[in-house]
Amino acid sequence: WKPERGRGSKAAVANRGGTRGCRPPEVLMHSMQQTTSVDMWSAGVVMLNILCRCTQFPMFNSPDDRTALLEINCLRQYIQSMDDVFDPKKGPDGAYTGERRHKLRDVAREFRLDVEVDWDDIDGNMQWLAQARGKGHTWRTLCSHFSAREEGLTYESLSDDHPLFHLLARCLDVDPRTRITAEQALDHPFLRENADADMPMPAPCSDVASSSAGTPSESGV
Repeated sequence: WKPERGRGSKAAVANRGGTRGCRPPEVLMHSMQQTTSVDMWSAGVVMLNILCRCTQFPMFNSPDDRTALLEINCLRQYIQSMDDVFDPKKGPDGAYTGERRHKLRDVAREFRLDVEVDWDDIDGNMQWLAQARGKGHTWRTLCSHFSAREEGLTYESLSDDHPLFHLLARCLDVDPRTRITAEQALDHPFLRENADADMPMPAPCSDVASSSAGTPSESGV
């Protein structure tokens, strides 16, 4: 991945194939430096739809690239861990470096992509961002919320750092440079052949006491 061109130059024509709703940020930003990391994002979207039971109405369903980017950014405003920076060199788990940054904005700026989105204006509404982040959503609580609406699985018996959600986060890394690769994913703890047989797994909603179904962390976005 390298910076592609300066602003004001002739607009680049980039490939933008793929299913609507499954295109990663770099495709939506019309990057010409697309790699197989595109497929890992798509796998993450499929995984997210399955966990949320959004198979009929996909999580991302915008009619154009700009709106699709705003959809991803809206999700990022709720899921703070989407700003987490991973070090892909530290094994298939992709160790969290402890750093957080606005990766959508940074990818556009660092690759000098012409994106018709004013990130500074969007993030300027700090009250909205604080309100969204204040809900304390994680991938686990988000998936639980949508799945419960469809009488699917509940994930409250799992931890936020369960390998299932760690793999989801690594696939939906908005920075293609640090997104998990297919080889790394196959060696991820959740998919590894010698995975822990006692690893907690989701349970049907009917198996969970009704008194816990409306806890603040699980009951609404």
